[in-house]
Amino acid sequence: MSHNCHDRELYLPSKGWSPKSLEDRLLDLYLRDNPGHLFLEVEVGQGDDNCGPRRLDGLLIPGGENRVCSQGTFSRADIAAAVEGKHVHVLEAKRKLNRTVIGQVQVGVALLKRMFAPASVLGVAVYALGNSDLEWYCREQGIQMAFYPKEFSSSPLFPSSTGETLTPSDQRLDRRKPPDPGRRRAFMKGWDAAVAGTLYGSVHTVKTHANMGNLFGWIYGDMPEEFREETWERYVGSIGL
Repeated sequence: MSHNCHDRELYLPSKGWSPKSLEDRLLDLYLRDNPGHLFLEVEVGQGDDNCGPRRLDGLLIPGGENRVCSQGTFSRADIAAAVEGKHVHVLEAKRKLNRTVIGQVQVGVALLKRMFAPASVLGVAVYALGNSDLEWYCREQGIQMAFYPKEFSSSPLFPSSTGETLTPSDQRLDRRKPPDPGRRRAFMKGWDAAVAGTLYGSVHTVKTHANMGNLFGWIYGDMPEEFREETWERYVGSIGL
């Protein structure tokens, strides 16, 4: 089952919640179409010495008026009580449907079922750019797809601190070399600079790994190391170097 919103009007955030990242905006759109109680960044699993518990982008209990609970405003006990005997949606949101987000949905559904006692769980991939092969796979695996292409196809991705919109030209000089540990460090350093409030002046004219990290940092802000690493992997997988 898929949900395709080609005719939606220009995106505006829901009242009472201020989505910050593109993923937040996708979740907000899903919430509009599926009203209910949405928990953000829900921990599932136990984790270990190498990695903490997994986090679901969103856990939705459909029904009633929209409510959004941000990370840190609820406990595992709250989640256990909220989902017991309920039909729930496990949400993972990414700009592009890829194998990473599909795996996150599948793992998230399994861990939620193991830890809590919902009546049923629907795994949902929420995205803005599709892939026909992966959409076929989702249908085969019973993963619901929530596809919101129109909202982000022409909207500015890189708002600057001065109110300008940064829409990097396809004519930028591309100086990127095949990824290696040093170039990954440059990407992460660019991300850190953005979190500290610096947008590199050369992002308008030159593509480098550092500049791309700076742009991602400007979009997403201060995100956990796991998120940054996944972003790096998706980024290098998409550029074909």
